[in-house]
Amino acid sequence: MPGVRSMKRLTLVYNGKEVVSNPFSMGAFRAVFDTLMGAEELTPGVIDTAAFEGVIRLFDGTELTEEIIRRGDGIDASGLLNACALIISWYRVVAVNPGNREYMGESPKTPILSLYKQLLKEHDILPDEIERQDPQLFFSVMNAEDFEKPDPSLFSEIPDEYRAF
Repeated sequence: MPGVRSMKRLTLVYNGKEVVSNPFSMGAFRAVFDTLMGAEELTPGVIDTAAFEGVIRLFDGTELTEEIIRRGDGIDASGLLNACALIISWYRVVAVNPGNREYMGESPKTPILSLYKQLLKEHDILPDEIERQDPQLFFSVMNAEDFEKPDPSLFSEIPDEYRAF
């Protein structure tokens, strides 16, 4: 079906049980972005850390707490490495789009957070609602010629609890 976007999720094995993450969201995107933009120098270690922060954000609210992920106790290491690689690939798909660059800026404080404030002020969309959005969807809506009437196909198969637009 054209225009259908699948919700990107990670699955990690924890103590022999599969745990599925929340969908890739602006919150995870911003965790990666903030880590990358906050670094003095972009090194492989910084990229790994950014990916790790994104993984932690996606499992927020699941049984895989930040503490468990950071310790790595009971988590399949190869699965964690694959999850980090996926986060970076999902981030890159959004970040390399030239239309999205104007919203990303050169520092973690602007203009993504400024955009959150603007959406709250002008459209009563809470920052928490934005944090749950798929980044590709979010930037597609922001780049739409008519923000008030975004293309409905952008919203295909997105559960209501993850919609703000």
